[in-house]
Amino acid sequence: MNKVNSCCIQGVEAHPVEIEVDIRPGIPSFDIVGLIGTAVRESRERVRAALCNSRFEFPMRRITVNLAPAGIRKDGAAFDLAIAAALLAAQKMIPSSALKNYLVVGELSLSGDLRPTAGALAFAALARDQGFELLVPSANAKEAASLSGVPVYGVNSLQDAVDKLRGTNDILPTAAPPFEPPTLQDPLRLVRGHSATKRLLHIAAAGHHHVFLFGPPGSGKTMLSHALPSLMPPLDEKEAASITNIYSAAGLLGPHQGLLAKRPLRAPHHSITRSGLTGGGHPIRPGEITLAHQGVLVLDEMLEFSNTSLQALREPLETSRITLTRARQRLEFPAQFLLAANANPCPCGYLGSEVRPCQCGPRQIRGYQRKLCGPLMERIDLFHWIQSIPSEQLTANDLDEADLVSPKALVRSKPPAGLMSDSAIQALELSTDGRRFLNRAAERLGLSNRGCMRTIRVAHTIAALGD
Repeated sequence: MNKVNSCCIQGVEAHPVEIEVDIRPGIPSFDIVGLIGTAVRESRERVRAALCNSRFEFPMRRITVNLAPAGIRKDGAAFDLAIAAALLAAQKMIPSSALKNYLVVGELSLSGDLRPTAGALAFAALARDQGFELLVPSANAKEAASLSGVPVYGVNSLQDAVDKLRGTNDILPTAAPPFEPPTLQDPLRLVRGHSATKRLLHIAAAGHHHVFLFGPPGSGKTMLSHALPSLMPPLDEKEAASITNIYSAAGLLGPHQGLLAKRPLRAPHHSITRSGLTGGGHPIRPGEITLAHQGVLVLDEMLEFSNTSLQALREPLETSRITLTRARQRLEFPAQFLLAANANPCPCGYLGSEVRPCQCGPRQIRGYQRKLCGPLMERIDLFHWIQSIPSEQLTANDLDEADLVSPKALVRSKPPAGLMSDSAIQALELSTDGRRFLNRAAERLGLSNRGCMRTIRVAHTIAALGD
């Protein structure tokens, strides 16, 4: 019996899978067992065709392939290369001793070429932790090599992989690509007017404070919200690796790509389901809040989203993680995102507008705004009413000096105030006047304990920006 080390993706992490092959006399058959999905079951035909088209002999005997442990569900086509290698090792065409040092992953085409597979960065992390070298398709080699501490060998075909394992092809480890975050510029610098809104967004980006913009249609809510990722500090290599790992596991990373260098911006349509927002499906995939990890999640026209989707955001906003539990799985996904929500104040959008009168009745307005109350709103730090800019200011030839805001938020303290623990916030010393002012405001506005803590967080960020 021959064994090959491989792995599978569960959520955004790789779990080890040991592939065992048993070949014995009997009626020719090819069975794969071990709680497998449809793509793994179809691996039989891909492996058979790839071996024959690569001029290797396919044994016409009773073949049983076991993917252990049997208690973990295996999905995807990433086991193809490992199964083919185990079959060849069972026929003494690859030395079994060579396979002990490698973690083998890759999808085979019918011709024997290797296709890119999802999750290469997670595979590299598992190989490093378990002391293996990693054998992957060449299209995934640069991504996997971005994680230091593990030798990564990229191969183009089944024949190349066999030659590498036999020692007849001297393939060198893939060099780690350089990580170069882009130079950021404040996209709000040339936005006309909205000086208070731009100040608010700089505070939000610097302190990781969730923000909600209200205003009539055409006032610039969406444009200003989409500027937030560029206001945040550049990614460091650890943050870039966490983002790349998520996008790789979700199958959203292109071939021959290294670490992602820009903060993600996710702006789902309001028709999105709760599973699409938080994650789910079969197998379980990360949702929009996880894809926005270390970046910005924009909910444009937030009041149009379903109430179940919005209420599902409460725990991730507080803990920066989302836990999904299904019948046989319990997975935890990272979800440290900055929420930028915006909405019209009423169904017609012109409540409080200086341009056009509102056509909505009080009952319509109350029904439209009913999603704004409750625990979800307590988890948002900054609220702001935004008015439309007069046309004469938009068409002016020159920018006013007040419009040229400097990019203060590109430097952020670690950790930002919005991510500090409650105990760390409580340890901050408030002045006597400041504490008295906060107590009066809490009593007058009915602030909860969470509201008071978030007020202190925002004040801490403003103080840091003001040096």
